[in-house]
Amino acid sequence: MVLNSDPVLAPELERLIDARVDARVAQLQAQVEELSAELAELRSQQPADRVTIILTGDEIDRAMPAFIIALGAASFGMEANIFCTLWGINVLKDKTIYSGKSFIKKAMTWMMPGHPDQLGLTKMHFWGAGAALMRHMMKKHNVESIPSLIEQALEMDVRIIACQMTMDLMGISTREIRPGVEYGGIATYIENASRAKITLFI
Repeated sequence: MVLNSDPVLAPELERLIDARVDARVAQLQAQVEELSAELAELRSQQPADRVTIILTGDEIDRAMPAFIIALGAASFGMEANIFCTLWGINVLKDKTIYSGKSFIKKAMTWMMPGHPDQLGLTKMHFWGAGAALMRHMMKKHNVESIPSLIEQALEMDVRIIACQMTMDLMGISTREIRPGVEYGGIATYIENASRAKITLFI
């Protein structure tokens, strides 16, 4: 080889070649790190495998599809979130407490359902008769009740979030909300919805 023809020049040529190779390797490594950082940034901006549902109503025909969709998403391995706000908070109650509330908030508590078994309908409610008929038909056709759907959702790690602002507004305490429910505000909802593949308003 040429490098071995001159014992004086060979070490110097090897040193120059090694230096050039090291410089090129370092350059390539820097490019790989830069591309990896760009790829990580792109991935962070992609929607997560997530379904986010905002539930604003406390009727059977709103709550039932919300929880069935969430359960379906969870069964497919997706992350599912249900953010309950306004009247949707009532779906999460398991008791009614009047003590410590102002007259107005006691009146609101009296007018609102205290348990998901007491939910009405958006149409054909007929002072509770329509809701009772709907629950009867659900049982007859082996459709899970709302409390059962909520329980299954919690067992499948569906995040159920109660809007703290709504609770403060309506005088609903955490003692009235069933166990397993999380509490949050608009920032919690935006954080979940901003990267969700599916976002629903029910």
